[in-house]
Amino acid sequence: MFSKLIKAIVVVMLVVGIVSFNGNSASAAKVMWGKTELKLGQIGKATILSNTNLVKLESDGSLTTVRSMKKGEEYRVYSYKSNHGGLYGVGGGSFVQKNAKVKYETPSKSKLALLQKESVSREYKSALNKAEIYAKNMHLSKARIYEQLTSEYGEKFPPEAAQYAIDTLVVNWKENALKKAQSYSVNMSMSESAIYDQLVSVYGEKFTPEEAQYAIDNL
Repeated sequence: MFSKLIKAIVVVMLVVGIVSFNGNSASAAKVMWGKTELKLGQIGKATILSNTNLVKLESDGSLTTVRSMKKGEEYRVYSYKSNHGGLYGVGGGSFVQKNAKVKYETPSKSKLALLQKESVSREYKSALNKAEIYAKNMHLSKARIYEQLTSEYGEKFPPEAAQYAIDTLVVNWKENALKKAQSYSVNMSMSESAIYDQLVSVYGEKFTPEEAQYAIDNL
């Protein structure tokens, strides 16, 4: 009886540990922007420089105060209206007026790109991770990576996930071609003409002629 109780406690501890780990992983994936998390659909951020009011826009066009907004608070902005000199929509039908008490900012391109990356499905992320391995460790061409990702004998990702990976990769394909050429030259003692043919061949490395020529020129 005692041993069963111990086993049960151990199982509970393991489950709690896994849940805790997953929770920490999920929070690590958040894209923070100052004090707030950047969300899809967000167009900007309003930082309160001096106490002001959160307001609602009534059907007759007038403004009513909801509550006070304190200095230092930050709010996600989802919309903008030109009424009353400018109104930043902060969600829930509420607004903050555009004035000297409010600092408005838009997210940087790098923040938006990171948000987009974190928002895509697990399948897309996995395809991108695989593509990065093939590109950086094996120096494959763009065409070879796409082929490997979608092949029924390879990674078996759906075409849209593979295309996302290819479009998102930041790789110097000419340098990949050069590394492949150096490998053929050093390890197989191939001529430049044979290396070029291998680099561009549809049965070989599938680099573009421009990428292959760069490799030959820089061997």
